[in-house]
Amino acid sequence: HRTRHLVMTIPPSAMPRLNLDFPAAWSPFQYDSLPLFKGFFTFDTAWWDALGLTDKVLMAENPLRKVYFKGDKYVLFYTDSKSATYWRDSLELGEDVYLERV
Repeated sequence: HRTRHLVMTIPPSAMPRLNLDFPAAWSPFQYDSLPLFKGFFTFDTAWWDALGLTDKVLMAENPLRKVYFKGDKYVLFYTDSKSATYWRDSLELGEDVYLERV
């Protein structure tokens, strides 16, 4: 079979087993991993409704970075790079440290 384009959807850890010299022989761009972290909190009531934040995204200049307020009583955040490492390290120090920092 021949194709002009191919989209590979395999985990990065499986790439070396294919012996395709990826990414060097495929692209001038470099391939690397990026730390990611996702956190979420649930509440008995959606207190952010009164602030007009339901289904909104708040951009923050702190390690939370993006905070998503959802109408069904939860708040979540996604981070990457240094911010992800910050939250992962905070969680490893224990739940109390993690919650205090949030």
